[in-house]
Amino acid sequence: MFKKIIMAMIICLPLSAQATSIELNFGDTVNNNFGASATNLVMNYSNVSSYNDVVINASITATSVFDSKNGTKNGSVANDIRINMDRGDANVFTLSLWDASKGNGFDTLFTASEDFDWTLGFYDIDGASNSFDVVTLFDINQYSVTSTTALVVDNSQSNQISFSGVNAKGDVKGQDGLGAFITQQQADVALFVTYQNLSEVTFAYEHGPASKDNSGRNLLIDGGGLKFAPKDGEVVVTVPTPNMFLLFATAMLALLTVKRKSS
Repeated sequence: MFKKIIMAMIICLPLSAQATSIELNFGDTVNNNFGASATNLVMNYSNVSSYNDVVINASITATSVFDSKNGTKNGSVANDIRINMDRGDANVFTLSLWDASKGNGFDTLFTASEDFDWTLGFYDIDGASNSFDVVTLFDINQYSVTSTTALVVDNSQSNQISFSGVNAKGDVKGQDGLGAFITQQQADVALFVTYQNLSEVTFAYEHGPASKDNSGRNLLIDGGGLKFAPKDGEVVVTVPTPNMFLLFATAMLALLTVKRKSS
């Protein structure tokens, strides 16, 4: 359901009314060694999509070792990315899209001859009585949250915006992916972000507060999809199906889209 909402958003993005969109599916984890103590800092995903006969692989890389409460929860769930982290830990991650036809399939970033937007979603950014999630995005110029969002948004720092679940009402269901219908509470602890002409994005995930204990939390990422502008002389018209608009409406995502002013 969340994936369909993102794809509906991508179709409606102002890049062009004549564009091609593809969905990214992170269900095939081919290398998952984040483990209970994540000493291998890369998770690889095979064949997340294809474009112009080029297969796209993906990976998520941590910058340093971190502890997971339950290492088996790292990897994929409901075709999305899931990261499990001990309370008190923090890390910076890079999510990359690769050209599978080059090298070992995970060493040459995906490129396109035309402009493209990458819209993805972060969800289950919530909190419990003794802990909460914080996601920080870097170098973004547009993000979307619901008009009733439970996330505390901090854009006081240059070139980064943080989203905290400290005020979320309890532990919102979502750690095992989202079902056929998204509740308002689930929508209120999610955010969408759009990047332009990037196949690699960096974000930070923190499980606060800083003191460690015997608990863990999960961050889920819907890899979303890519929307490509038409090439010169090419006219490709994408028409959303009625179901797309219905799903978009029934999800109750009354989105507030914020474009960050350049400093």
